[in-house]
Amino acid sequence: MGVPQSPRPDPRPLALGNVPATRAGRESEDARQGRPGSGSPPVTYTEYAALDDARRYQVFSGLLVAEPAPSPGHQRVVGNLLRILTDHIEKAGVGGVLLLSPVDVVLDADGPQIEILQPDLLWIRAERAAIVQETAVFGAPDLAVEVLSPSSAWRDRQEKVRRYREFGVPHIWLVDPRSRVFEELPPAEPGGSPLVHHGREVFRPRCFPQLSLEPAAVWPGESGCTTSRAGV
Repeated sequence: MGVPQSPRPDPRPLALGNVPATRAGRESEDARQGRPGSGSPPVTYTEYAALDDARRYQVFSGLLVAEPAPSPGHQRVVGNLLRILTDHIEKAGVGGVLLLSPVDVVLDADGPQIEILQPDLLWIRAERAAIVQETAVFGAPDLAVEVLSPSSAWRDRQEKVRRYREFGVPHIWLVDPRSRVFEELPPAEPGGSPLVHHGREVFRPRCFPQLSLEPAAVWPGESGCTTSRAGV
């Protein structure tokens, strides 16, 4: 089953170099409005870490992109998923670290073009929990979940998925509240196709094989059920 494509916004990010945070805010507003930016060199990790203007940013190939606050509907879906996964991880004894955005996932801090993303939810297996450090997650999570919004769907599907795969994230979910569809993307090997789940189709994720999830349990105003089998 094909998934309806959300309209592609004008995703013009802005490269920011060593500039004050106030200027960063103004230039990010330029980027959102489609106005030309300053042409500064790509931001470094040191410069990114020094930002203190309380905005939410991601960095795509060294380009600093300001993120608007998510909508209440988006956050309700994220909250439902967080509750379901927390319950399963505890009941089935899966372990690991489950985190809710905003948290920085630093995929590349040392290259000429740094990569820092913020999945809506992420999970790291217990044996890899050392990548969760005081200020950020340094490395690829085992699961990245993106709940799509009209303003960011194209970037989530294209730019973020490409980077997740490039840096070795094995499990990626795209959750579309508007079309009521769950997509579980396959590993990066050629020939794979996404597994699409909707309605009351039971979703058994590859990374949580003991979890049975009805997508309807995630959407606001709908009812569905989830079950967890212990003994992982």
